[in-house]
Amino acid sequence: MGLQALSACRWIVVQRGATRTGAGTAPTRLRRMIAIVTVTGLDHTGIVAAVSTRLCELDINILNITQTIMGDYFTMIMQCELDESKHDIGDVQDELRRTGESTQVDVRVQSEAIFHAMHEL
Repeated sequence: MGLQALSACRWIVVQRGATRTGAGTAPTRLRRMIAIVTVTGLDHTGIVAAVSTRLCELDINILNITQTIMGDYFTMIMQCELDESKHDIGDVQDELRRTGESTQVDVRVQSEAIFHAMHEL
């Protein structure tokens, strides 16, 4: 991602889960949701760039990211923060699914609360 894209996507978290300020905008109140994004597929150049660029375009903040290559396979898990007043989780799932299709990887998005509930059993 170029410097212009990075600066356009730069946000300062003033108080986690409470207020956000972007370049030239007044602070706004967030209805914060944490989502888990998983990306899997055959490894190739541009996977991280494609997914992170799309998240930036959707104004979704990446809180934590881990990725690894296992043989020929790429895996990545991202913990992301989104404003529920701006985004419906279903719409985000559709957007990232399309990004995955164009990048030839499988991208899945789910609420962190659901992710934890599924893995506690």
